[in-house]
Amino acid sequence: MRLWAEEKRQGSIELLLTLPIKDIHAVMGKFLAAFIFMLFTIALTLPTAFTVASLGNLDRGTVASSYMGTLLLAGSFLAFGAFLSSLTRNQIVAFLLTLVFSFILVIIGQDYVLAPTSGFVAGVLNFISLSTHYHVMIRGLQDIGDIVYFIGFIFLFLFLNVKVLQSRYYKG
Repeated sequence: MRLWAEEKRQGSIELLLTLPIKDIHAVMGKFLAAFIFMLFTIALTLPTAFTVASLGNLDRGTVASSYMGTLLLAGSFLAFGAFLSSLTRNQIVAFLLTLVFSFILVIIGQDYVLAPTSGFVAGVLNFISLSTHYHVMIRGLQDIGDIVYFIGFIFLFLFLNVKVLQSRYYKG
């Protein structure tokens, strides 16, 4: 959550944004650095899968789909958190905003939230929910719609992150 908030608080964002790089390169650089770190931490769970595979019959397709879903979900949370971090100077505020809104994006797809809503509203909430698309992937199904949803979600919030950085040009 300190991707941008801490840069603003320390005042080092001015140095970063005066370098001869475009805003999109700064956003993508920070996102990819955090994503690679997250990829490394998820990769540390691979020995568990290898151990289970050596002990019994493991459905490798389901495991691969689950890892892919986990990477896409984590990338979505990362892009969303980076966007929210760009809106504030305080990393604690960025963390709390990311936590609350990520929780909302996950929970709106649950049955107990969808039950009191009508058909159209339930369909929209179900589509927006990150958990709906993630649960399809951890069951071993590779639906191109879910993959496109996650990639679109990531690019939407990275685009919004760039727009927040570019808004400094419009301040009077």
